[in-house]
Amino acid sequence: MPTLDTILGSHSFHPPIWYGISNRLLFPRLSPYAYLEALFTTSAQIIQWREKDLPRDENVLYVKEGVRLARLSGKVFLVNSDTELALEAGADGVHLTSAQDVSSVYEVVGSP
Repeated sequence: MPTLDTILGSHSFHPPIWYGISNRLLFPRLSPYAYLEALFTTSAQIIQWREKDLPRDENVLYVKEGVRLARLSGKVFLVNSDTELALEAGADGVHLTSAQDVSSVYEVVGSP
């Protein structure tokens, strides 16, 4: 999986770079899809999907939609902590939690 520098190098972002982290529970009237779409209308160039309360099978749907929206908008889409899901869905990358380390990524993608 590429590093953030590699990911950003493939985009023409100029400082300041805005990084949005999802928290859909702050907007209970929006469906998760509506919330996800709203994230892509912000000025953030990087969107991190961080919805820890969702079951994985449901999260897969939102991550795939996030990848689609990222491709349409030219934004970077990262998945929180689930390396396998990020790879399956074609996300730009994965944000590791403080409890994870790079070896957890190597378990999924293989050694560098």
